[in-house]
Amino acid sequence: MEEEKLELIEKSLRESLTEAEAIRFREWMATDPEFARQHALLKQVQGALKPDVKAFQQDLQAVMNPAPTAQTRPLFPRSIYRVAAVIVLLIGALAFWWMLSGPPSGADLYAQHFSPPPENLSVRGDSVSYSLGMALMAYQSGQYAEALAAFDQVEPTSPGVRFYRAISLIQTGQITEARTELKLLTGTDGAYQQAAQWYAALTYVQEENWSEARLRLENLSRQSGSSYAQKAVSLIEQLPQ
Repeated sequence: MEEEKLELIEKSLRESLTEAEAIRFREWMATDPEFARQHALLKQVQGALKPDVKAFQQDLQAVMNPAPTAQTRPLFPRSIYRVAAVIVLLIGALAFWWMLSGPPSGADLYAQHFSPPPENLSVRGDSVSYSLGMALMAYQSGQYAEALAAFDQVEPTSPGVRFYRAISLIQTGQITEARTELKLLTGTDGAYQQAAQWYAALTYVQEENWSEARLRLENLSRQSGSSYAQKAVSLIEQLPQ
């Protein structure tokens, strides 16, 4: 099923559809039998997972306030039952939330950790610098397709040119070529080596290639003094096991 349709189903179950989304939802329910079937199935699953709050409250009340009898005395203080009931409630709520939310997706982690690095190259006043200057101006403005076109007019002899061209490739969806550029930088000891490792790892996170992402992040996390080491550690902790 298309990702957009699955997202609409999930929002409908959470009752968080916008007005425009609600219109599309009703249209697909009326015209797409597979969409309607998936909605019914997920709604049934949600209903099975949803706890019976009223029944739970009644059971909880019975545990916390047992009916006194002449023949028996409570084995434990009433406060212990209350603590145990609260713990059970918290565990159930957390389990229910985890089942509905699930682990973060690669796209979510990528969006959380990716930000285009600011440009810090200097441009000399020669004939080659005109194209480079245009590329950097477009890059700074977030116009990555224009930046890429201008970068392609510059001989990538500078690691900085290669690096910012790679970021422009990532931002225009050309991941394979971007990795080729970044790989050339990770094999050197230059100023862009660690940054290249970080952004290469993020491209694998986006594609949910967890093994390749983890390999690069763990290598980066071991580089003491790196500004990217702590970022790598934080992201590793969020990757699925």
